[in-house]
Amino acid sequence: MTDTPLTALRELDRDVLLLSMNAPDFGDTDIIKGFRDLLERVGPFYLITDLTEVKTLGRGAADDGPDMLRSEWFKAVIYINASRTVRMLLKVFNMGMFLKGQRDFPMIFTNSLEEALQAVEDLRAKGNQE
Repeated sequence: MTDTPLTALRELDRDVLLLSMNAPDFGDTDIIKGFRDLLERVGPFYLITDLTEVKTLGRGAADDGPDMLRSEWFKAVIYINASRTVRMLLKVFNMGMFLKGQRDFPMIFTNSLEEALQAVEDLRAKGNQE
């Protein structure tokens, strides 16, 4: 990993996007636009979300999120350092998407960026075997 400044959205590979919830520019970043831009260029992508500094999700995130995001945008979503509380809320969020008629996608919890990148490689390898 290079010593590049921490930004909210950063492409790590052609179809891998890192969302850093603790980046200084997080509040100023149009995340949904970033998702749509990458989707337009490469199609569905792997989203790695760094939740290291996040203790809980904003009020209503599990309720509002399924209307803002589309599951078909993602090959998988990999979370880094999600607390127990955040894991539970993310599972509720994922269930909300399913109940709104969106397809399921792999949701993986890891402890580091290295583990998250390995999860992407494992999913790619698994996808090539099917």
